[in-house]
Amino acid sequence: MADYINLQSNYSRLQNGQPVPEAIVRFGVYLHQLADRLSHFYCTNPPDTAMLGPRESDGAFYLSWNIPSCQFVYHSTQHYWEQGKDTFLFQNRKRQDSLCYSGVAPVLAPQTWSVLNYYFEEISAWAAEFRPLYPEWFNATAALLSQDTLVGDEAKPGILATLAMESDVPARVKGFMSYLTQHGYAQVPGQERPCPTW
Repeated sequence: MADYINLQSNYSRLQNGQPVPEAIVRFGVYLHQLADRLSHFYCTNPPDTAMLGPRESDGAFYLSWNIPSCQFVYHSTQHYWEQGKDTFLFQNRKRQDSLCYSGVAPVLAPQTWSVLNYYFEEISAWAAEFRPLYPEWFNATAALLSQDTLVGDEAKPGILATLAMESDVPARVKGFMSYLTQHGYAQVPGQERPCPTW
């Protein structure tokens, strides 16, 4: 990991050009694993699924997956339901097609709500611990928003939940990237320029 973050890459550097500290990289890996654990609950809950590590001896991880629960078709189908469905798209664009428009409220899968809430709580706790020690790791000009504002709930979705409800993939990505730019955050690597369909 130390070798990777010292590569000459803009994506592995802070805003001041310094390599990303290993603590940030490890926290990013943890967040990814947390999201996988929450969004892949159908795969990670079976008793014969295990994720152990890193081992002190060599830093390796041990992974064992329940094959019926983690196979590709089921995996991809579950991911499909994590994003917004057409009901939200039709509402926002005011399409009154009786064959498609259900009139129900926007929906996200339960695992998506869990990921958004856990991410907010874990990132907030991590920032509260490390911001006083390493203020240079943080964007001092970025606005700090509440959990209700960013995530919200099913009755009153927050900003991130509302953006995730967009079922059109280019529109959803554009929404996230536009929000980051408007609030002074860096773009997600690889998304600095619009997709051809935007």
